[in-house]
Amino acid sequence: MKSNELGNLLLKDEEYLRAYAGSSTTAQLSEIFDTMWSRIRAANLTSGQPRGSESVESASIARLAVTLATSKMDPLLDAEAHRMMAYTLNANEQYEDSIDHYRYALQGFAERGWDSSRHCR
Repeated sequence: MKSNELGNLLLKDEEYLRAYAGSSTTAQLSEIFDTMWSRIRAANLTSGQPRGSESVESASIARLAVTLATSKMDPLLDAEAHRMMAYTLNANEQYEDSIDHYRYALQGFAERGWDSSRHCR
């Protein structure tokens, strides 16, 4: 997925995103998640630094991931999306909100026997 395609998805409403997720395969959504992680990591987010445009944009990307994963109803993508959300919220100084997403992600990974520390994107 190209960065401009991700930008287009960020502009779509929730109804469109649900339909998009429903018509996409898990592999296609996983590829989108790879692009999302690349964009988030390129922002060089660091917890404790002042909130900035990079952390706000990264949180928007993570919200998109949660919407797509929830709409697809894929438990592993859902856990990954919440991990992404937790990471970006932490960098966006939304610490308490990030904890809930970390817990959700860890529970999702644990329920599937998936060791997230061995499969970091």
